[in-house]
Amino acid sequence: TDLEDLEEDFKRAIVALKCPLCRSELPLTEEDRFRCVENNVQNHEDWAWAHYKLGCYHDQGIGCLLDPKQAFIYFEKAANMGDISETLVASHELGNCYIQGKGVDKSQAKAIHWYKQSANAGFALSHFSLGQIYHSQGKFTDAFRLFELGANQGQNESQCSLAYCYEHGVGVQPSLQKSIFWNKQAANNGNQLAMANYAANILQITAMQNAGKVDLVGKSVIPEALYWARK
Repeated sequence: TDLEDLEEDFKRAIVALKCPLCRSELPLTEEDRFRCVENNVQNHEDWAWAHYKLGCYHDQGIGCLLDPKQAFIYFEKAANMGDISETLVASHELGNCYIQGKGVDKSQAKAIHWYKQSANAGFALSHFSLGQIYHSQGKFTDAFRLFELGANQGQNESQCSLAYCYEHGVGVQPSLQKSIFWNKQAANNGNQLAMANYAANILQITAMQNAGKVDLVGKSVIPEALYWARK
């Protein structure tokens, strides 16, 4: 198909270290990469990805001076281009700008709007960010639902937050077993808070039952708890 042919062209271009659009050699320095993306924005005014990428460069100071206002401008342009499936990451970054006041005045309402745009398109990190806002507003059932959506997509911060909800009964009936499950998932995905929480969880459930008889991680949970606490 045409889509498969296009994907193959991109793959071959990457292997050859050439730009997929103009086939020129990819720049090696940060300054050259910045200029390359800047040129793509000028030459392709409706290309959402190029606008998003240029926003990232300004946001992080890659190849240019750190400029949150310029970052916001390009994130906003990208987020308002085309189908949401092509702009969901820019929508998330725009939400970050509003919630943190980066390059624009803080606005929780506008942050919610853009996080929703991205979350509704299935972007897991927006599920987590939106869930955090709802949790801070006391909308615990909504927060739980969003953490669950993000967790099921493998987003480790959502998994850690879902474990917290199950442990403390936030928006859901408490379940230490489910808290342990989601802390373990998040820990395996590199979330350091979940590592410590998982270690505490398995010691907690052991204390609630007969010592050494919890069929959770083997004959003794102590080595497992120490492993995650130290990691």
